[in-house]
Amino acid sequence: MRFDPFDIGYDRDPAAMWRRLLAEGPGVGFDPDLGLWIIAGYDNVRDVLGDGRRFSNATTLTPVAPLSGAALAQLAGVQWTPGIVSADPPRHAGLRSVLRSVVPGTAELVRDRWLPLLLLRAGQVAEELGEQGSVDLVDQVSRRLPLLVMLDVLGLPAEDATMIGHWTASTAELLWGRPTAAEQLAGLYRLLEFRDYCRALIRVRLTTPRPAPGVLGDLLAYRAGREARLAVEQAASLLLDLLLAGSAFTTAALGHALEHALADPRRWSRVAGDAHLRATLIEESLRFSPAVDGWLRLALSDTTVGGVTIPAGSRCLVLLGSAGHDETVYTDPQIFDPGRARLSRHLAFGYGPHQCPAAALARLQLDTALAVLALRLPALRLSADHVRRFRPSVAVRAHTAMPAVTVGSRCPVTHGGEVR
Repeated sequence: MRFDPFDIGYDRDPAAMWRRLLAEGPGVGFDPDLGLWIIAGYDNVRDVLGDGRRFSNATTLTPVAPLSGAALAQLAGVQWTPGIVSADPPRHAGLRSVLRSVVPGTAELVRDRWLPLLLLRAGQVAEELGEQGSVDLVDQVSRRLPLLVMLDVLGLPAEDATMIGHWTASTAELLWGRPTAAEQLAGLYRLLEFRDYCRALIRVRLTTPRPAPGVLGDLLAYRAGREARLAVEQAASLLLDLLLAGSAFTTAALGHALEHALADPRRWSRVAGDAHLRATLIEESLRFSPAVDGWLRLALSDTTVGGVTIPAGSRCLVLLGSAGHDETVYTDPQIFDPGRARLSRHLAFGYGPHQCPAAALARLQLDTALAVLALRLPALRLSADHVRRFRPSVAVRAHTAMPAVTVGSRCPVTHGGEVR
């Protein structure tokens, strides 16, 4: 099976590649250039993601590109505590239980706790956009807004946003991109800086007399001074994972949702006042173009998927994006249709034990951003020169830029910020 996630064709239209893989056979095969087993198709993807006994998550944060000698030397002797993204049972179940205790899991609880914060941040971003004629919705909205929200949610200082944004972008490139040897080394230095920042922040918060704010404060309160309950290194790894996922993944998802919402001016004109349209548009965007369209697993034993045997020790790239374009599940999957039935079947947030624990927060972020931007900037339009391009990656499908115009689009009425 041939699959090149760094090809310019895949960069512009990954769905075409997913549909080709599904049309060619069982959706399972080995790509010698990547050194990965490729797994495509709804049933195959769900089978692998849902089975923690046959497939390990341990190498999810191991770089896809072979590391240079200098990078390997830099890593020598570095001790790394797995966070929730790369942990396997029983450690994963314990970390997930910790997160469940501090992160609300239902839409209602998430809305009650964080909607005012999301409205405030989205309103600030919309206000800034309305003062400009031309904007880049990636740089000024989809990268910036989720990161600011995640810092607020965690209780971290907003002035750290630029630094953390550089760290998360560099980490994503190191893990799932194709960096040069020099870029690998620089990326590793930044990743270690990122980890040290998380460690130091937790140690400072632990010695501060007053309770720490946000989810990080809740996490430390859960710890209750007991290292056996949650070690400092585990807390640091959880914090890093939350920052990486909460910024990089939601950044990509918001970029896709904005592009789909703005693709039709009539659709954009309805987004602010139609909560049902926003909900279905977001779900269809997650199906059609998920933020994470590939994820890594390691086969723990010789195992059969889609009638094909994958040898023990094989690293696998599970194409979540292909699941949303499987014609056995979705009629005309190449058509973006917010009105299609059974939208919630998509696998954009994963499946099984590693399904995203913050999916409700991600959905609320997307809904709030679309509602506030459409309300405050009703004439916002994509620029005529907008061309869809993504950052090269085997995992995260994020736009590089999205030029738009806002001239004359600012809503002249002051609103109370209520999202209906």
